[in-house]
Amino acid sequence: MVSVHGSELTLPAAHFTEADLRAYQARYADVVHSQRLYFGAWVDGPWVYLDLSRHYPDSASARKAARRDRQVAYYDVSTGTSIRL
Repeated sequence: MVSVHGSELTLPAAHFTEADLRAYQARYADVVHSQRLYFGAWVDGPWVYLDLSRHYPDSASARKAARRDRQVAYYDVSTGTSIRL
Protein backbone atom coordinates (compact mmCIF):
# COMPACT_ATOMS: atom_id res chain seq x y z
CA MET A 1 0.00 0.00 0.00
CA VAL A 2 1.39 3.38 -0.98
CA SER A 3 0.10 6.72 0.22
CA VAL A 4 -1.52 8.89 -2.44
CA HIS A 5 0.50 12.09 -2.66
CA GLY A 6 -1.39 15.08 -1.30
CA SER A 7 -3.87 13.09 0.78
CA GLU A 8 -1.85 12.99 4.01
CA LEU A 9 -3.13 14.56 7.20
CA THR A 10 -0.99 14.73 10.34
CA LEU A 11 -2.57 15.34 13.74
CA PRO A 12 -1.23 15.31 17.31
CA ALA A 13 -2.05 11.91 18.81
CA ALA A 14 -2.84 13.44 22.20
CA HIS A 15 -5.76 15.35 20.68
CA PHE A 16 -6.88 12.92 17.98
CA THR A 17 -10.57 12.00 18.17
CA GLU A 18 -13.04 9.78 16.39
CA ALA A 19 -14.56 12.98 14.98
CA ASP A 20 -11.21 13.71 13.25
CA LEU A 21 -11.26 10.29 11.62
CA ARG A 22 -14.90 10.58 10.55
CA ALA A 23 -14.31 14.05 9.07
CA TYR A 24 -11.33 12.76 7.06
CA GLN A 25 -13.36 9.79 5.80
CA ALA A 26 -16.27 12.02 4.82
CA ARG A 27 -13.97 14.39 2.95
CA TYR A 28 -12.54 11.59 0.77
CA ALA A 29 -15.42 9.08 0.59
CA ASP A 30 -16.24 9.73 -3.07
CA VAL A 31 -12.65 9.55 -4.29
CA VAL A 32 -11.98 6.36 -2.31
CA HIS A 33 -14.84 4.62 -4.06
CA SER A 34 -14.33 6.06 -7.53
CA GLN A 35 -10.56 5.43 -7.61
CA ARG A 36 -10.56 2.15 -5.63
CA LEU A 37 -8.40 3.54 -2.83
CA TYR A 38 -8.14 2.65 0.84
CA PHE A 39 -8.06 4.68 4.02
CA GLY A 40 -4.79 4.39 5.92
CA ALA A 41 -3.93 5.40 9.48
CA TRP A 42 -0.94 4.89 11.75
CA VAL A 43 0.70 6.35 14.81
CA ASP A 44 4.36 7.33 14.90
CA GLY A 45 5.48 8.87 18.18
CA PRO A 46 3.29 11.84 19.05
CA TRP A 47 1.56 11.96 15.65
CA VAL A 48 -1.38 10.27 13.95
CA TYR A 49 -1.16 10.05 10.18
CA LEU A 50 -4.19 9.63 7.93
CA ASP A 51 -3.95 9.08 4.20
CA LEU A 52 -5.45 7.49 1.15
CA SER A 53 -3.53 4.48 -0.07
CA ARG A 54 -3.34 2.58 -3.32
CA HIS A 55 -2.80 -1.17 -3.39
CA TYR A 56 -0.09 -2.52 -5.70
CA PRO A 57 0.10 -6.15 -6.82
CA ASP A 58 3.64 -6.71 -5.61
CA SER A 59 6.42 -5.21 -3.52
CA ALA A 60 8.47 -4.05 -6.51
CA SER A 61 5.55 -2.02 -7.90
CA ALA A 62 4.81 -0.54 -4.48
CA ARG A 63 8.47 0.39 -3.95
CA LYS A 64 8.64 2.09 -7.36
CA ALA A 65 5.46 4.11 -6.71
CA ALA A 66 6.59 5.07 -3.21
CA ARG A 67 9.93 6.33 -4.52
CA ARG A 68 8.26 8.23 -7.35
CA ASP A 69 5.99 10.01 -4.87
CA ARG A 70 8.84 10.62 -2.40
CA GLN A 71 7.27 8.57 0.37
CA VAL A 72 9.23 7.59 3.47
CA ALA A 73 7.84 4.04 3.42
CA TYR A 74 5.17 1.77 2.02
CA TYR A 75 3.13 -0.97 3.68
CA ASP A 76 3.58 -4.57 2.56
CA VAL A 77 0.20 -6.24 3.03
CA SER A 78 1.62 -9.75 2.55
CA THR A 79 4.05 -9.42 5.47
CA GLY A 80 2.15 -6.88 7.58
CA THR A 81 5.17 -4.59 7.77
CA SER A 82 6.16 -1.08 6.78
CA ILE A 83 9.14 -0.95 4.45
CA ARG A 84 11.25 2.17 4.87
CA LEU A 85 12.91 3.55 1.75
